[in-house]
Amino acid sequence: MLKTNNIDTSLIMPDEKSLLELAFCLQSTLDIQNILQLFVNYLTKKISVEHVGYMMPEKKVAFSQGEETQYYFHQDLYHNDKNLGQLVLGSNNIFTEDDRNTIKNSLVALLYPINNAINYLNAVEASLLDPLTCVGNKKAFNTTLHNELSLSQRHEHPLSMLALDLDNFKLINDTYGHATGDSILILFTQNIKNCVRKTDQIFRIGGEEFIVLLRNTNKQGAQKLAERIKNTIATEKINDNDNIIAITTSIGVASATLNDTEKSFYMRADKALYQAKAEGRNCIAS
Repeated sequence: MLKTNNIDTSLIMPDEKSLLELAFCLQSTLDIQNILQLFVNYLTKKISVEHVGYMMPEKKVAFSQGEETQYYFHQDLYHNDKNLGQLVLGSNNIFTEDDRNTIKNSLVALLYPINNAINYLNAVEASLLDPLTCVGNKKAFNTTLHNELSLSQRHEHPLSMLALDLDNFKLINDTYGHATGDSILILFTQNIKNCVRKTDQIFRIGGEEFIVLLRNTNKQGAQKLAERIKNTIATEKINDNDNIIAITTSIGVASATLNDTEKSFYMRADKALYQAKAEGRNCIAS
């Protein structure tokens, strides 16, 4: 376990000059892959390194570059007891004690930039997350829709969208209060999560309006999922101060075409949602 709190630059020995230069260089970017590449470029001037890998499962970050090698050096990275992931270096030459010391001494310059990059990832994630339900917000939806529709049309893979709305949600808020309404929104979101696949993406784009993007799913598959979600929601009964609150959802279904724009794709799902609500709520339209 490697830990550090501060780099003391008050007394810089000649051997430390290159490390200080490395530290400044690594802090020039917030991209973890770029940071690691610069770090390895520095290391290869001192020892044999043919492979670099980095893993931080918590942030779903993984990076690997170079061929498989015979020998590996693994190092867990920590800064002020904060886990920064694991670094893996590979070489076709066995790592000597001097090599290991060189790596560990060099890691002092790596920890701050990696920590800064992770803080940046946290900030980006927070800006794309709905704080109440912990699913993507409207900004995240717009970005994801652009990417997913482009991929779908380029590779001619099916892409579908569900537009969901909690029925009579304003009445629930007015009758039972916003705290109860928030609890119902959280429960609603959890039920959707329980129904979808890991590859499906959920967004809250308005007060009680949600979108689910379904990669590699045609209209028939999307309608089956919509039915599952609708039935699951309808079984929920919320007890609020001895008041039993039943909830239902209306769902609009749309599948992307090769001629769709992001706006036209979304508008068809939204139009289907309004049709479902006009037909009496607690139903599905496409």
